Amino acid sequence: MKRGLRMTLFWFFALAFFVLAPAAVFYTAGYRISPQTGRIVRSGSISISTSPRAADIIFNDEEFVRDTPYIFKRVLPGKHKIELKKTGYLSWSSIVTVEPNMTSSIEGVQLLKDGSDMQVVLENASSLMMHPNRDIAAYVERAENWIEIWQIDLRSGTRFMKGRVRSFSDEQIELTWSHVSEHVTLRIGTEVYVMQHDGVIDTLTIPSEAQLYWHPQYDQVVIVNGVTATTYPVESDGFSASSLLIVSAGSQLIEFSPQGDSVRVYRLEEGERRLIAELSPDMLNVRGVIGEYIIIENASRKFVVLNVSQNASVEFEARADALVLDLHRTQLVYSDGFAIFTYDLQNKRETFYIREGRLVEHIFPAEQYIIYGLSEGDWYALERDIRGETPNYLALPWGNETIKNSRLSQSGGDIFLQTEEGTLLRIGVYR
Repeated sequence: MKRGLRMTLFWFFALAFFVLAPAAVFYTAGYRISPQTGRIVRSGSISISTSPRAADIIFNDEEFVRDTPYIFKRVLPGKHKIELKKTGYLSWSSIVTVEPNMTSSIEGVQLLKDGSDMQVVLENASSLMMHPNRDIAAYVERAENWIEIWQIDLRSGTRFMKGRVRSFSDEQIELTWSHVSEHVTLRIGTEVYVMQHDGVIDTLTIPSEAQLYWHPQYDQVVIVNGVTATTYPVESDGFSASSLLIVSAGSQLIEFSPQGDSVRVYRLEEGERRLIAELSPDMLNVRGVIGEYIIIENASRKFVVLNVSQNASVEFEARADALVLDLHRTQLVYSDGFAIFTYDLQNKRETFYIREGRLVEHIFPAEQYIIYGLSEGDWYALERDIRGETPNYLALPWGNETIKNSRLSQSGGDIFLQTEEGTLLRIGVYR
């Protein structure tokens, strides 16, 4: 070979080496050229696992010969569609956001068996209300000049008419369950009908601005009107109050009253008020109650947990931008917008559960699951694993319905979901 040709080849390969070697290094390090922007970006990855294993993966509508568990490496940053399919199971899909040099995890997706997993128990039920502690629900049906209150067994679907009242009013109807029995109140404007489980119906007339509660410990209806709170059946002379807000916490009624530059917290006892705390004036938004604990949020998205059995001492406080908060038994469940946490009021322990790539907009705890919805309409049940292992997803297979309430069946096998549209869903959980 002539010397000139050899030199030409030498410089060609040398140049190719200096051009391609850095490109190979960058490629191996996970850098890619984005087709949208033409810029070099750092790629990420997506880790996928399912229960059961060996589900087919469809990535961005392109079917791959891949089974779960699997890790997609060197994925361009942005949104990617993942669909999982397995014979005999409902398909599952989600949009995953990949960040540069980060791994997006879809771990432990619990695929539901095809067939009888999701059942519509009720559809478009008016004033639907699930019992807080039992596997029953009440709803309303209108007949000619009558309002019928029906009770349904969530598990069997058996239903019966609990009672009916004569009504010509078009005012909004409100149903409220007793915490300790199967009594229910039906409110239409100023008329309140107390329906006992033995079929007896009592009628009360209350002011239109009055608030209606069930006592948290006894079968008593609590009527709060301005500066007084009375009970029905009336077993005392009532309470003297001057409240902005009265809430029931455990076996107590607590009043929040603005006084100058503070909010005073009183415990309402028979015939008197007892001052138990003073809060800053912006701590006015009561977000919920767990037993003896009251959760209050201020304007800057900071919330505190008050223990009213210990003179409203502060048990826990946190700040969460885009706060989502819901309550169940002894745990506080909340989100800073993208991560989900719990705080155990008994053990005084905060637990991190999961971080999502999309905004967490709704949370509904249901026993060992946390039901949550994301900004793009996907819903999941996240298993609360007390052993500290990676929690499992249970993908909830329906459209963009807005969930109002959720609960796990007392027997532990089904999740019941109540939508804003008045639909009641039952989803079987398979292990």
